[in-house]
Amino acid sequence: MGGNRYTHSDKERAFRIFYETGSLSETTRMMRKSLPHLSKATIAAWSEQKDSRGKTWFERRAEIQAAHHEKTDDQLSSDRKEILQNAQKFRGRLLEQLPALEAKSLEGSVFAFTALSKFILEQSGADRDSEQTAREAVTSLILALKDDAEIATLLERKWDEIEKRFYEHLQRAQKGSSK
Repeated sequence: MGGNRYTHSDKERAFRIFYETGSLSETTRMMRKSLPHLSKATIAAWSEQKDSRGKTWFERRAEIQAAHHEKTDDQLSSDRKEILQNAQKFRGRLLEQLPALEAKSLEGSVFAFTALSKFILEQSGADRDSEQTAREAVTSLILALKDDAEIATLLERKWDEIEKRFYEHLQRAQKGSSK
């Protein structure tokens, strides 16, 4: 059933096809393109033979897939961590610049800061329903801005207008996220 008619290279090529397809029938069909006399029984026998580590094709495939998934999970975790670190650094730079911004750019920056804070909270898993936490972050930001005498005067003078625009932006953002 196979004897020495087929090489180790043939068997490994068949395993690679089996690894991709998970099917002995498909492996046989594809291998027959280059080895027309290869039987499904031979492929089945190869799949049951243990390799130098004592693994069948099914065991090798499962082991490789598990290692691949673990590597993918590690990469996703690393990518997510990097995104969060960059977002937090950007949020820090934005917060440092807030006191020097003019009223028009201040409004946009506060909106960006809020959105960024909400994103960081959601992605970090710190708060799955982060709307309340985002509100708290905005309140904290406004209180921090009020600590600056120059900004506090501006906030007090324009508060009604800023509050109105803030709620308009909030409503648009909520409508956008509900779509």
